[in-house]
Amino acid sequence: MSSIDIVIPNYNYARFLPACVGSVQAQDHCDIRILIVDNASTDDSVAVARALAASDNRIEVSAHEFNLGPHASINEGLDWARSDYLIVLCADDMLAPGALSSAAFILDQSPQVAMAYGAYETVTTTPNARLAEPHPSFAIENGNDFITRFCGKMVLTVAPVIRTSAQKAVGHYRPEIFHTDDLEMLLRIATVGAVAETKSITAFQRWHGANLSLITSADAVARWHEEAGLFQSFFAHEGAHLPHREACERLARQSLSARAYCSALSQLCRGNFAAAYAVMKFSLTTAPRNALLPPLGQLRHIDAPLARVLKLLRPRSI
Repeated sequence: MSSIDIVIPNYNYARFLPACVGSVQAQDHCDIRILIVDNASTDDSVAVARALAASDNRIEVSAHEFNLGPHASINEGLDWARSDYLIVLCADDMLAPGALSSAAFILDQSPQVAMAYGAYETVTTTPNARLAEPHPSFAIENGNDFITRFCGKMVLTVAPVIRTSAQKAVGHYRPEIFHTDDLEMLLRIATVGAVAETKSITAFQRWHGANLSLITSADAVARWHEEAGLFQSFFAHEGAHLPHREACERLARQSLSARAYCSALSQLCRGNFAAAYAVMKFSLTTAPRNALLPPLGQLRHIDAPLARVLKLLRPRSI
């Protein structure tokens, strides 16, 4: 049986830790190790983590005396990992039943695959356990094709299972990529192998007031700069020598600009004029051609009444 290491970075999520760890312990893949890395929490996270470790000898706890930032916790876990595969599972998220065995199965069967990932569901409470397919269908995609697809439409997932040798090859998470570091890592992993995707739910993302992604989305412009930053970092490092680098960079800029353009129109429809201006400025700076040829095909993604958007775009007589 293949082995899997699960790294759980934690900061002030004592209330979520038992469900997170429990979702791992309930997996039908038994050869696992769990490392909880606490980043100097101010709640009772360390006590909760140590109680969990006392009840299961597969669990280890690393408690930082000082807050070293989230990347230090994750990177410590990557250095600790030695099993065949590994997962970084945020302390407020959970694995779906069968997630580990299904990912391990496709990774065992396909040595060219560096990463297996699936769909996820956003929840506000701990979900009830549900039956999972023993071996859900996975589609295997060449790494370069995945990168191209990602540049055109960002791939979102929670807790992908990564071949440990592939993770060691691409190295640590970069501190300068803060909120989108996990997305940049998907691109980096795809440079060293193929990826496998299942449409089945493999994880649950808990939605609550302290989500890092929620904090970022509260700033209308910050999220777009975060996304731009992940592409800039990737193409400056692992993606620098891709044979299709220039085409992928153009695709990423155009896609990012188009989505920001639609976000600006949504802000405008809500009367958020300052935010609309700032996001539109970002869109047109990222891909200036949208000033002449707006991405009208993206209008269906605008979460505002279409009639109001069309009215804004309708030419007016002078």
